[in-house]
Amino acid sequence: YRFARDRLSRGPALSLAIAYACFWGLQRAAAFDVHETAFAPLAIGTAILAMDRRKWPLFWATAAFMVFIKEDHIPLLGGFGLYLLLQREWKRGAIAIASSVAAFVIVFGVIIPAFNDAGAYGYASAYGDILSRPWLIPLTLVTPLTKVETALLWFLPFAFVSLASPLAWLVVPIAMTRFLSMTPTHWGTVFHYSAPLAPIVAMAAADGLARIASSMNGASLHRSPGGPQGSAPQRFIVAVAAAS
Repeated sequence: YRFARDRLSRGPALSLAIAYACFWGLQRAAAFDVHETAFAPLAIGTAILAMDRRKWPLFWATAAFMVFIKEDHIPLLGGFGLYLLLQREWKRGAIAIASSVAAFVIVFGVIIPAFNDAGAYGYASAYGDILSRPWLIPLTLVTPLTKVETALLWFLPFAFVSLASPLAWLVVPIAMTRFLSMTPTHWGTVFHYSAPLAPIVAMAAADGLARIASSMNGASLHRSPGGPQGSAPQRFIVAVAAAS
């Protein structure tokens, strides 16, 4: 809500906050057994908010917490780095990417094998086919079609307006780790694996709606003092957010 409120008036911001809470990925996590992934949305959402407000100590703290929650989030740290580079935050973007690479090597090559009796990362076999035949990556990302359906369902609850924001690119690292896996449960909608995407698609929707409103009336990307009913773009935002 705080992220959306920086861009939109109260009605659309509140509607998006409710849509976020109702997002099916979060509901699946709530219905599932206790899992560390349930902590990921808070860490990821806070990291995006801190990055947006340029509160760097908070960003680095929540990014570290995100990686600590589960090793699957290490690629997302690299995604944050690429996003920061797009925002011309050259130094911080480079640090985030370098940290992601270092964390990947240390966690997968040293820490996890040290606690495994086999001396290796136990889930590496899920990516064995891709590692041995990397030229199949493009085809693997879209087959079977369940993967495409799952990707569409990430954006559908927000009427696809998330795609109007560059924040939507943060979906890519998570999509890659899930869709390149040989484990079918990673692709579908039954389990909790889509919960980390909730803050990304919701906050991207808020930013995307603000950008759409801006293109419609030339306003700034921040909230209008006229309130949610003050203009046609604002009414459009309310309608889309409520429908989501």
